Amino acid sequence: MKVRINTKDLLEVVKVFRKGDFRNEPSGGRALVTLEAEGERLSVLSADVGGDLDLAVWIPAGVAGPGRITVDLRSLEDSLKRIASKEIELRVKKSDSDLPDRLNLVADDLISSMSVESDLSLMAEFRTPETREALAEIPAGDLERALDLSLPSMSRDGARYALAGIYFDMEEDRLRLVATDGHRLSLTGIPVSAPVEPVIVPGRACVLLREILKRFPCGKVGIVSGEKEIVFLGEDWILRTVPIDGVYPDYRAVIPKEGLRMIVRAEEFEEVMKRFSKIKDTVVEIRPGDAGRLRIELGNEETSFGTEISAEFEADEVPEFVLAFNPPYLARVVKGRSGKLIIHATKYVV
Repeated sequence: MKVRINTKDLLEVVKVFRKGDFRNEPSGGRALVTLEAEGERLSVLSADVGGDLDLAVWIPAGVAGPGRITVDLRSLEDSLKRIASKEIELRVKKSDSDLPDRLNLVADDLISSMSVESDLSLMAEFRTPETREALAEIPAGDLERALDLSLPSMSRDGARYALAGIYFDMEEDRLRLVATDGHRLSLTGIPVSAPVEPVIVPGRACVLLREILKRFPCGKVGIVSGEKEIVFLGEDWILRTVPIDGVYPDYRAVIPKEGLRMIVRAEEFEEVMKRFSKIKDTVVEIRPGDAGRLRIELGNEETSFGTEISAEFEADEVPEFVLAFNPPYLARVVKGRSGKLIIHATKYVV
């Protein structure tokens, strides 16, 4: 195999695979990745032995000699980080002995070398999805933002299996991403071109999908969902995972229908939350302020700091209340929003 490729492009792809935390148990838990050169591109592939997660990314490349090899992902990343040249050449040197073949990374300023895995049974085969035709399309930017808002609410408790992922559900003509850990709930609606089969996407796949969208911006993401697999399709990548086999709780039952509604300006609320977020390990308390105002202050007896913002209360008489929140999370929720923001409180401390 002999391939010329942009160093930064390959390193960005390798970082995404590292985020996926692919582990191949027969190889002692090491993460392995397959490089396949053919035509005018280099395919980078990896898969879990258990079959829960598969990722393929394609990079434009000058292929002088086609081929397919498997290498240690960590070693590849370390080698690429040491190279300053804009382009590198990947060359496989065949061994004349019982020693494994070598992959040489040849740059203007450095030549780095690593072993090629000779025992391919250590590497799970990338499982080609049953279909590569998207049944529905989602704006990539909307999906990335929805994942950003949903992931902090997702459960990390292994015992609560069904909550250890994000629920993709349909509500009329919009796709809903729902996440909860039993204490907080995030629900984000985004446009979708066609109905999607409701599924629970594993948290690990959601984290990897967000990383892909951040590093490889694209216009739309295709999605195919079913009982056996969920496939996300980008312009130059495919992510396949297996849905969580469980029943997601009835999140609609906790969506506020009654209670105290407060309307504030999203831009003003975001600015205040960003200021409070700079104070480490803090909680903010929201309570009534002066007439037509909402007071936001530190929930800390040792420090006195607070501010007020304009608010409209949908109530004839505003009750005394205290709402406690995590500022960094609220700042993410309202980031980039404009216009009216509704705070709907169903239970609060009096």
